[in-house]
Amino acid sequence: MAGHPGEKITEGLDGLRGRLAEYRQMGARFAKWRAVIAVGDGIPSRGCIQANAHALARYAALCQEAGLVPVVELEVLMDGAHINELEQPARTYLYGRRMYEAMLYWETAHTTVQPRLFQEFTGIWQAAENIVFSKTLASVSSARTRVEPAFEPGLVWQLKLAAEHDMRVGGADLAGQAVKAGLADEVRLFLVPVVVGGG
Repeated sequence: MAGHPGEKITEGLDGLRGRLAEYRQMGARFAKWRAVIAVGDGIPSRGCIQANAHALARYAALCQEAGLVPVVELEVLMDGAHINELEQPARTYLYGRRMYEAMLYWETAHTTVQPRLFQEFTGIWQAAENIVFSKTLASVSSARTRVEPAFEPGLVWQLKLAAEHDMRVGGADLAGQAVKAGLADEVRLFLVPVVVGGG
């Protein structure tokens, strides 16, 4: 993308109106368009996101004009510094019930085709021990996982002192308890952008 080193913009809109009309006559009922967004040090820029959003919106409008259902796809290339580099040293995860249930996806993620980034994180998560603090969770459905009935700072101190690797606390409530108890050496906030639509 001109003026934005390392960034891309979706192209090919020139003459698309005519091509879509032709595809519709040939029996097409939907069309798919993709934008590639690179994630790395300092990117994506606001300009890159806006330019690609504009191009995808133009594509979708042209599809609808031709009577086709537009399918818009973002491909995110995360080849720069990312969460896996930060998570690699972790060997123990502490979760509340809801966060554990959300993270269970990674227990079976290796059974589906995934981008390299997800494959790496799956391996990190599956190799770690999980400790779930919950009064309502009766059993767990992942390997290397145990349930503790309540968050006890003394127990976590013992785990921390005995640990040869990093420990991570997942979820806002549990992290808040760990910070309040003086157990956190470092706090990181991860924002995960999600594109949602309606209609």
